[in-house]
Amino acid sequence: MSITVVIPLYNKAGTIGRALDSVLAQTLLPDEILVVDDGSTDGGAEVVAARTDATLRLIRQPNGGVSVARNRGVAEARSDWVAFLDADDEWLPGFLAAVSGMAARAPEVGVVFSNLCLSSAAEAWLSPGPSGIIRNYFDFVVARRGRGATSSSVMIRVDVLRRVGGFPDGQTHGEDLTVWTRVAWDAPYAYVPDVLARYHVMDSGRAMQAGSSRVAEGLSRCAQMCRDQLRAKRVREDLVNGTRAYAQLLESMCARELKDAGHPIESLKTLARSFRFLLEGDPFFPYFRAVVRSMCPVGLLELRRLVPGASTL
Repeated sequence: MSITVVIPLYNKAGTIGRALDSVLAQTLLPDEILVVDDGSTDGGAEVVAARTDATLRLIRQPNGGVSVARNRGVAEARSDWVAFLDADDEWLPGFLAAVSGMAARAPEVGVVFSNLCLSSAAEAWLSPGPSGIIRNYFDFVVARRGRGATSSSVMIRVDVLRRVGGFPDGQTHGEDLTVWTRVAWDAPYAYVPDVLARYHVMDSGRAMQAGSSRVAEGLSRCAQMCRDQLRAKRVREDLVNGTRAYAQLLESMCARELKDAGHPIESLKTLARSFRFLLEGDPFFPYFRAVVRSMCPVGLLELRRLVPGASTL
């Protein structure tokens, strides 16, 4: 098994050294380390260029966003597997050994990910779970209220990532969520419950600190993708219920983020859309719709036009 580490870099001169040190401190070293500088202006690329590690390669490109940077790294990779690490984060020394060992024991999986911790907390970010193959990643995430693989705790087979189209260009929030979802329809996951990565919450520009509106946008986009796939019947039968529950979870998370951002009407619209989607999967939906419409005053039925999705009731 060969492993390439891909680190997208944009204006992280203060943390890229820490990330690289954590890779070079692994008990199992990767075959190559690719740092893709996405047009940094703070000297971060120069920090990498000053390194003399034989497996390290710096790739420079104009600023195109994190998805473009990750895709460039995958395109340049010479290995069968790619492990991603954000320039803000770090791995504990046993990360690569653990995820590659799991991949060797479960050759059918397309993704292996570990537990992690936040720099602001001592406890594990993911609740405990069994080690090994996860055939329905959606059930795993729903059971943990939206938490699963992250861009600094995951190793992916290159052929699987290319097959699902890589990271979506131009998407700046929720791009990794889109990829994990597409991969879950394509191949099984495997999970290592040990805490082997550290996500640094307090560094600038992190997804967990992004504005609620931007987070909601990423959640909504992924939920819509799930709905589209389900309506087009492109989801395997054994993953349909998990995908539907996952989409419902994303919509509820989106509604909460919109409410926190001060957009209560948009939040209600999201919940109404989610409710309508839930009913679509129920064989009694036409009957339910007829009952609701027969009981509602005419004025209330007119108001439903203000809420996208509610007009089907």
